Amino acid sequence: MKKLSQIAAFAVALGLWAVPGFAQTGSIEGSVTDDQGLALPGVTTTAKNTATGFTRAATSDSTGTFRINALPVGTYDVRAELTGFGGRARQVV
Repeated sequence: MKKLSQIAAFAVALGLWAVPGFAQTGSIEGSVTDDQGLALPGVTTTAKNTATGFTRAATSDSTGTFRINALPVGTYDVRAELTGFGGRARQVV
């Protein structure tokens, strides 16, 4: 069984941007690739707020790109998973 660690470039161009309004929210976006830098479509990327447990997920498209929108500002554990692979996680503030 392959491991998602082969998705070495879980190169998440991670950013949380505040949006003005009644509630501040942000988004996390990035791309998922394998060891050779090839895009991995269909990867489920989940962001879980470490303080509240709030969770939201997105699936990478044909270019390996994902975007998780409308996240309350905070610290998130971000996990990428693909059937047949292990998981890979990072923390985002």
